[in-house]
Formats: sequence, structure tokens, C-alpha cells
Amino acid sequence: MGDLSLRAKADILCEQLNIDRGTVLVNVLAQACEQLAVRSDPNMSLVDKADACLSVLGIGPAGAAPPQAAGGITVVQGRPVETSAPVHYPAVPVAAMPAVPAAVQPHVPAPPRTTNRLKLALRDGRGLALEHSSVDATHGRRAFHIRMGTAHEAIEVEFRANGNVGVVSGHHTLGYCLDNWYGRTDEGNRQHVSTWYRTHGSADALRFTFNNDDGTVSPLNARHMVLGWGAHSLLVRRGDHRQMQFAVPPGTNVVSAGDATVGDADGGHAGGGHAAAAGGASGHDLGGCWLAWGTCCLVIPVLGAMICNTPKSADHYHSCGFLGLCPATSTHWKRAHGNVWYAYEGGPDDAPGNQVGCGVQREVKPDGTMCETSAMCFNGCLCKVG
Repeated sequence: MGDLSLRAKADILCEQLNIDRGTVLVNVLAQACEQLAVRSDPNMSLVDKADACLSVLGIGPAGAAPPQAAGGITVVQGRPVETSAPVHYPAVPVAAMPAVPAAVQPHVPAPPRTTNRLKLALRDGRGLALEHSSVDATHGRRAFHIRMGTAHEAIEVEFRANGNVGVVSGHHTLGYCLDNWYGRTDEGNRQHVSTWYRTHGSADALRFTFNNDDGTVSPLNARHMVLGWGAHSLLVRRGDHRQMQFAVPPGTNVVSAGDATVGDADGGHAGGGHAAAAGGASGHDLGGCWLAWGTCCLVIPVLGAMICNTPKSADHYHSCGFLGLCPATSTHWKRAHGNVWYAYEGGPDDAPGNQVGCGVQREVKPDGTMCETSAMCFNGCLCKVG
């Protein structure tokens, strides 16, 4: 397929596969390989990938469909006659039949899908990554500075129902959330990812929304400002030439806080009722009574303990543990990411305090049960009973 330039081949793939022509060339070929199930060998050149995709689509050299092989039968007055059959005079008039082009199946685009996860790759081929070493974020918190890298290096984040944007892949440390310094919405204000969400997840500094119309990210309380890039990540006015526009797969809508389809930080939802929080089970779904069994302090068996959960929001619930009729534990649980929840100190009517030590966490499994793990405390499973 050397008759076409690489850009021309990419344009054909965009047209055939409904890919935005403004997409970076590398991403065009990556999406085409994925849609056409073409195995992408790391050693393949961009030209080879383009040729492989065009071959699957049946596109020949110079962008034309290969000609159909001529058949060995001619239709004569409605009856098939072999062309090699002898002809006896006087010859029977043969009605010339016009060639019928092969039917071309129209491309049907995939139905739109929604996701709350996004790799922070920019439309121009760059991507947001994190520095390797963490820094002090004051008051015992830690943070990682944001750096500009390639699209391949970009981290993947999860937009949560409460507005937090957590790191879920692409770095050696996960769970940290995007943090707008001091919650200021002034032009030029910086950002990093930090652990402040563990105690201040509802603060404006840690709540963002994705703008699907232009691929930008805004503080939830300042939609006219977006993340931009100068010498570092900073806020700029929407439309500024420094704004960062992220590449979203065609036909995909990124769900984030501020959308009508996502519950707000207090668990509300447009249209009434409680929606599942983006990226995992809602705190409202985890309310009620749960039966727990496992071990405490690694050796003491726990059988038949009752756990009663009280929802506080889509990303927060309070849990009371009972041994018989006696209350034994009082813990707040807040979403860390997806279906993973971290434990915090505090009574039923208290605000969550410090995070509980020993690495205590709960994970909601696909079958609806929860597994609790820790280094020294309770390790076991919880099954909902009411």
C-alpha cells in the first residue's frame, strides 16, 4: 500500500471506523487496531499497522477496494451458460448484463458508552504523569507533583461521584487524588495529587468535573476555569491556548461529578433515588445488617458477629459492630477508589476522624459480599442479611 501517505491511510481509517480526524495519528492507529482486532506488535511500524488495518477493511493500493474476480458464467436470457461452451451458428443473441457492484455494508458505529475512568493523554500526543518521589503536603499528608510526559506515560484516573479524581493506574503509588492548591480558583493556581482527600474529600480543592464538550477538566466550583499547562499544571480560563484537552475514545462519555447521571456528594440524584456511585457500589447500597466471620488479631476466630451500616452519602457510611447485643466497634468507611473503602475513626454522629491504622480496608466483591483485610485487626468476609 505504498501508493498512499501514512496520513492519507489514517484519514481512510478515520472515515471507515468513525474516528475523529483530529485524533493524534498514533491514537488513530491504536484505536483502529483495537476495533479491527489487529494484533499490534510493539515492533510494527506505524505504516505496517496502517496497512494491516486497511487490509482487514479490504482496501487495496491507492485506497481502492480490490476488483472482484471475474466469474466464469454469463447470464443468457435468464439461463446460466458456460462461456467456454461451443457456439453454433446461427448464434443466439446474448443480452449484455450490466455488472452488479458488490453490496457494501454501511459502517454502524458502536453505541455510545459511559465511563468514569480516563487516561490523561492529551490530544496532541503528550500525557500527564507523576514524579517518582513524593513530597510533604503539610500536616502529615503526602503528594506527588505532576509532570508532562508522553501519552504512553499518562496516568489513568477515576472520576468519583463526590468529585474526587483518584489515580488508579500508571504510577507506583495509587489512590492519591487531584488537589487544587488551597482550593483557589485564580488563574495560575497549581495542582498536584495528594492524600488530603482522606480527611477533606468534600473540600472544593479536591472536587473536579470533566467537560465532555471540549475534553477539559474544571474545578467543580469554577466551571469557567480548566486545567492548563505552562511550566507546570495550572488553572487557566476556558478557551485559553494553554488549556489541556484530553483524548477520549470516540463514542465515549466521561461521567463525573456535576453530571445529571451521577449522585452528588450528599448522595442526591437527579430524578430521585440513590444512584450507584461512579466506579463502584454506592454507600447507600451498603447500608443494613451484615453477618461477619473470620479471624481477629490473626488467630481469634470470629463467627456470627453482626455489622450494621448506616449510609452517609454515596461514598461514605458508618459501621457499628455487635457481639451479641453489645456494641463492639464504631467506624466510618469512605471510598478509596472503585469498590475499595478505607476505615476512619469516629462515632455514629461524628465526622470521620483519623484513618484507622493496620491497613484496614473493605472491598465489595462482584457477588455483593464484602471482604475486610488488615495487618493485625479483623480479616474476614461480610454477607448482607437485612
